[in-house]
Amino acid sequence: MLALMTSITVRLVRNPPAIKTLLAVFDSVEQAGMGVSAIIAAGLVPATMEMMDQKIIQIVEPFAHAGLPIEAQAILIIDVDGYAASLDQQIAEVSRILLAHGGRDLRVASSPEERTQIWFARKSAAGAITRLAPSYYTVDITVPRSLLTETLFEVNQVCEKYGLRVGYVFHAGDGNLHPLIMIPDPEDSDLVERVHSAGREVVELAVSKGGSLSGEHGVGIEKRQYMPLMFNEAELAAMWDVKEVFDPQSLLNPGKSLSHQRYS
Repeated sequence: MLALMTSITVRLVRNPPAIKTLLAVFDSVEQAGMGVSAIIAAGLVPATMEMMDQKIIQIVEPFAHAGLPIEAQAILIIDVDGYAASLDQQIAEVSRILLAHGGRDLRVASSPEERTQIWFARKSAAGAITRLAPSYYTVDITVPRSLLTETLFEVNQVCEKYGLRVGYVFHAGDGNLHPLIMIPDPEDSDLVERVHSAGREVVELAVSKGGSLSGEHGVGIEKRQYMPLMFNEAELAAMWDVKEVFDPQSLLNPGKSLSHQRYS
């Protein structure tokens, strides 16, 4: 939106010497969020913490056959890595915290094959959701990890208010949420309007908690109208000034310019 990348410098990092995957069951999405917050508050930094709710679990498991507990309201999939001698202690610390915050039926993948199957299930989730509805709307937001639980609760309230079904697959470890709002009939204009209204409220909710209107998918055209929720007029004008330095003729990404006048 501001300029054009002509080169990217990357650094290759070697794979960790060893890795273990832990799966924990929870009785609600909010409870799982509480477990994540507790892990972060304890100063632990697992390599990965991913959450899936029951809707997603029940459509993924028959396809992936990963042994996911279909009766669970939510699960956390957690990777710890490092030297092999450190992994058992890491798993023990994470498990202790999860058990203290409602986690149950904790299970550590017993082989590389089992671990691969669990992650295959997680990575299949976004596509598998179309078995519930032919279309869905992903609201990509980020909130402080300490506010994860209350945000999940409030997002559920927003969707209930609009009579919408929502599923969750997200990167819990960094507070990056992906509420997936189902659209069973994309031709239903009233439904689509309610979906977009709910989406805006969810974005407003994230920003009000000190989060971001986008965690990883970007602003693009869809969220350009939401920029004033997060940035004031002076900040938007500064972005436009930066764009003019690199793109004075607005040749880059035409039609998607950041002109601050467009937000007024």
